[in-house]
Amino acid sequence: MLPIVDYGGIAIVIPKVAAVGNIIEDNGRFGFEVYLSGMNEPLVIGFDNAKEASDSRSELIGIIAQFHYVREMGPEYDIDDMADEEGPEIDDSTKSEKH
Repeated sequence: MLPIVDYGGIAIVIPKVAAVGNIIEDNGRFGFEVYLSGMNEPLVIGFDNAKEASDSRSELIGIIAQFHYVREMGPEYDIDDMADEEGPEIDDSTKSEKH
């Protein structure tokens, strides 16, 4: 089954998303661009206000990220665990000199 995001009048198949563009405004309407693989022009998802557009854009980006993490790491992978893990310690005791 394909992962799909439903925006009422339109549904987007997540693996086909190549990029998510910025928030745009046109004649008092707000939205964001979604670039799909195989298409030259973006699809614009429209909303009544900038907050709805921004929230939906962030949600779509989160869904895409989660899809790719699960696809790469496996279904048992929990993205929250990654945030809890400590990264390698960075030794910043050596200072570089400017020449």
